[in-house]
Amino acid sequence: MSEALVPAVGIAISPVPIAVLTMILSGRQARTLGSSFALGWAAGVTGSTVALVALVGATADESPLWITVPELVLGLAFLGLAAWIWRGRDRERPAQAPRWLVAIDDLTPGRSAGLGLALAAANPKNLGLVLAAAIALAEANPTSGGTAAAATLFVMIGTAGVAVPLALTLAAPGRSHVVLASFRGWLVRYDAVVLTVVGAAIGAKLLYDGLTTL
Repeated sequence: MSEALVPAVGIAISPVPIAVLTMILSGRQARTLGSSFALGWAAGVTGSTVALVALVGATADESPLWITVPELVLGLAFLGLAAWIWRGRDRERPAQAPRWLVAIDDLTPGRSAGLGLALAAANPKNLGLVLAAAIALAEANPTSGGTAAAATLFVMIGTAGVAVPLALTLAAPGRSHVVLASFRGWLVRYDAVVLTVVGAAIGAKLLYDGLTTL
């Protein structure tokens, strides 16, 4: 079941939600808007995980092809995505956050929660990672209790990238601003490298698992 935790790390280090949360925490109503964003993100990760794990578990059968084919397709997709991100990285200038991030100060708690939910549940990359984890759990064929425990751990890891900056701000608001600003700058600058490594690792693992079951 440890294979299901690798995609969780990919969700946890997603640069866009972390960058968005960092900007929220550096603006007005940092605690209120940051907490609502984190709750929305956690709800999105949890909902998609529960839905896809249940779907894969309910439709898997004795034939390994049901799992093998999606594994091979997802593996190729993640390797292709990793190559596309690496080739498209900009070496000439630092990466910049999207322009719409400047409107962060206009968010309300409801819109902040909705933004977190959308970034988690309506993100194709996240859905692909959750599906990869669901397939890994189906292959491991754990008990219902083991599946629930693994899915819970998956959600906890997947939400850590957002939960940790929020907890840091709530615990030490004065000192956290400098740390978060520095981390945001690093993540925005090197997001292509991070996503390439994660995508290649997940793609290679899915292809290996799929090919060994043929």
